[in-house]
Amino acid sequence: MVVSVNSRGTLTLPSDIRKKLNIKEGDHFQIDIKAGKIIITPVVIVPKARLSEKGKLKEKQASEDIKLKRVKSFETSEALLKELDELDNKACDIAKKETGKAIPYRKLRKELGLD
Repeated sequence: MVVSVNSRGTLTLPSDIRKKLNIKEGDHFQIDIKAGKIIITPVVIVPKARLSEKGKLKEKQASEDIKLKRVKSFETSEALLKELDELDNKACDIAKKETGKAIPYRKLRKELGLD
């Protein structure tokens, strides 16, 4: 199929192509050139999320923590889960001393069949 470009540089997609690809007025596309060919790819524009004041503060604190290296990284997800289990057990030990009872959260989830 051959189409032409008008004086404003507009290229009109024929209606049968628009119908076949469900292209509607206002849809957005990424246009690239590869090996001398024009590649047109549909894209979805996602509006930038707007954070509440509380969210902005949390984001600022998180960025500061990263900058000051007050974060911990793990090589594997298993290592992260092991650390969380250890922290959970420590928290339960403290709760048990203070209240006389405590069940580790992850253990409780496993016993209830939630994990």
